[in-house]
Amino acid sequence: MPQTAPDVLPATLGLVGVGTIGSSVIRGLLTPGPGLPEPTPRVVLSPRGAAKAAELAGDFPSHVVIAKSNQEVVDSVECVIVAVLFKQVNEVMKGLVFREGQKVVTLVAGLLPKKLQELSSPASDCVSAIPLPAVARRSGSTLLTPPRPWAQALFGTCGKCVPVESEAEFKRLLCVTTLMGDFYKRQLTAQQWLSSNGVAEEDAAAWVGATFATFAADSREAEAWDV
Repeated sequence: MPQTAPDVLPATLGLVGVGTIGSSVIRGLLTPGPGLPEPTPRVVLSPRGAAKAAELAGDFPSHVVIAKSNQEVVDSVECVIVAVLFKQVNEVMKGLVFREGQKVVTLVAGLLPKKLQELSSPASDCVSAIPLPAVARRSGSTLLTPPRPWAQALFGTCGKCVPVESEAEFKRLLCVTTLMGDFYKRQLTAQQWLSSNGVAEEDAAAWVGATFATFAADSREAEAWDV
């Protein structure tokens, strides 16, 4: 199978485990609009997560096909994205045969590159990535280790990609994602407070959503803050 240049988004991508995050990445890569990669990659989906796989295949029929098995996914693509639950990783990957030179990405929290490489040997170009759901709209963020130009091209298409060399730094940065629930809870609490004090629910939702989005936009670049 022809290989793309090391700094270019892979031409063929396979997704093993079509859940919320994995399907969000694929949607971010394939939705027409500003930032759409050229050429647009071909995507092969595993039969795991049948409903989301069917939805993606229906939305992007020119670029997405559903394989009959996980092994068919691996055999068909240059880059495999593993996006199953952590407790399913060993079961799913132990029977898969990867190729030397194949690229492998895990979106599984807790599965780091060294272990991923053991599970996907002889493939050796392995990275761990944690994309947040807004990658579906190309406005998300992704934490990546180790830095690889092809992986940065992949996740950079879907928003902001933050690559780090150290697995220790990767795990430390990952802690910040736990603030997501707090952020959403504050937004909901503000919306409910407005509604309980006479503001129409629709207006409360629109204003709180827009205000929190403004806060996030203003803080997008850390360099803008005097800390």
